Amino acid sequence: MLLLLFAVMFVLAEPSIALAEQTWPDYPLQNQTVTRGPGFYLSMLKLFSGWFVFAAWVYTADWVGQDSVKNRFGWQTWNVVVFFAFIVLYIAMWKIPVFWAGFTALLLLGYVTPVAAYVLVRNRKVMAHERVMTPDHLRHWFSGKAGKVGVKIATESRSNSEKGPPVKLISEGADDIQNNANLLLAKNYELGFNFARQTLADAVELRASSIMLDYAQEAVNVQHLVDGVWHPAESQEREPADEQLSVWKQIANLKPEERRARQSGKFTFEYHNHKFPTRITSQGTATGERVVVQIDEGYAKGKRLPDLGMRPPVEEQYKLILETPPGLIIISAPPGEGLTTLFNATIGSMDRYLRSFIALEEVSRQEILVENVNLHTWSAAANETPDQKMLKILREYPDVIVVREPTNAMTLDVLCDQMDDNRTMLITVRAREAAEALLRGLAIKPKPEKFARAVTGVICQRLVRKLCEHCKEAYVPTPQLLQQLGIPAGRIESLYRPPEQPESVCPDCGGVGYRGRHAIFELLAPNEAVREALVKAPRIDVIRAEARKAGMKSFQAEGIHLVARGITSLEELRRVLTEKAPA
Repeated sequence: MLLLLFAVMFVLAEPSIALAEQTWPDYPLQNQTVTRGPGFYLSMLKLFSGWFVFAAWVYTADWVGQDSVKNRFGWQTWNVVVFFAFIVLYIAMWKIPVFWAGFTALLLLGYVTPVAAYVLVRNRKVMAHERVMTPDHLRHWFSGKAGKVGVKIATESRSNSEKGPPVKLISEGADDIQNNANLLLAKNYELGFNFARQTLADAVELRASSIMLDYAQEAVNVQHLVDGVWHPAESQEREPADEQLSVWKQIANLKPEERRARQSGKFTFEYHNHKFPTRITSQGTATGERVVVQIDEGYAKGKRLPDLGMRPPVEEQYKLILETPPGLIIISAPPGEGLTTLFNATIGSMDRYLRSFIALEEVSRQEILVENVNLHTWSAAANETPDQKMLKILREYPDVIVVREPTNAMTLDVLCDQMDDNRTMLITVRAREAAEALLRGLAIKPKPEKFARAVTGVICQRLVRKLCEHCKEAYVPTPQLLQQLGIPAGRIESLYRPPEQPESVCPDCGGVGYRGRHAIFELLAPNEAVREALVKAPRIDVIRAEARKAGMKSFQAEGIHLVARGITSLEELRRVLTEKAPA
């Protein structure tokens, strides 16, 4: 291309060449000696001026082409305008007798005007943070940030997809061919691809189970959910954050250009030889867009009840309820408090070799990870309900029927009817305490008397953060505090809390004072008084009072055990017990 350019310039430049003081000699006659001229008849300044403008135009025209395709701005029209306006005036420049007049016409009419027209039209159609050649954009460009905001410029000669952290993105949500295509399309976001991988790597290093990104006009606010508590992180600039989001949406088989409607999908990434299944949810907001990236750390896999922190007396009572059919057992926890983990640990603690298990789950939300459980699915997208699948399940004569989050009264009524066939039924609901879990089940509107008779056990789980073993500090509690906690005087010498004035940031917990979480439980075995209250006075205060009369240990009582053992702090227990339910 460059050789062809110089050839064209050489041919076209003849009228505007700069002659030296001596012109070309006349054509020599026969047998007459030809005297060679001094040379340098072409102006190198003019040649390189033309070459420089041509190189700049090639770069700009390529950007217009790619940008118009990406934003769907009529790329055919703009490619024709940008191409022919320049080429026509480029040729004319070498034919105009006054070179600098032709060069000025090329620069202004062939290069600047078409590109400026495209920029003006483009900036009217895109969001403020996506506009180019604005004062903010130029400021970032001159500070070395334009096109590379937030991304370190790698000096290695590796390809762009090989730079950055050792994170491998795996596309999901479609067939293999489309997944591979989505991954290739995601790699085209040169700025966002590595930025997306770095954000995921940072989250794993911080032990975050979720990332929340709130897109505002100028920046993106970032928070990490670590041990159930949101922690603010450094905000991100819009340009890399926008491309980062496009990368995640692309590999999750979503629509990157959709920024208002709710979208949800999944992908997987691999970091240090460990795979992290990930779900992304985006929703337009009044100020921009909110995105939540949930990272599965694999905590739920293979956990047993003692691994969750269940004390031996509670575990013994719970297993007795599970192994004594018939009955309906409700497993509950608030959102984000480990319901799936408790559910899988519960099934894993039961005898799945001498008893047959059948589970029923919605096809898009499969989470049961326990062996020897025969899984059936139903599809909400196909307007199916779980009770429609129950008849097929019952034909297999299972000993245990597992239904996560039953959605209608018919399903619960069918499960309650299995009491007569000596079967155990397990369901899950989202609730903050055992008494609420009973009411949540009743809210599905099964027949109250049948439901109350069928329920033989309710367990609810909450999670408290564990004090960091490396930096927690002891303090001597006052007798009044011990009395309030119900701890006999002299039973313990010290309680523990996070360091109040640490000398340095703890490398183990990052200065938070907590690392990891420990479960506490409410286990209710309903008696006749609880069942009667559920039918005649279904109010949470009444059921809670009857449950405690039936011997249920409250979350507060269970949590005080952890405080006394130095596993958590009194402040953390209070935070968990007084935390408001999410909207």
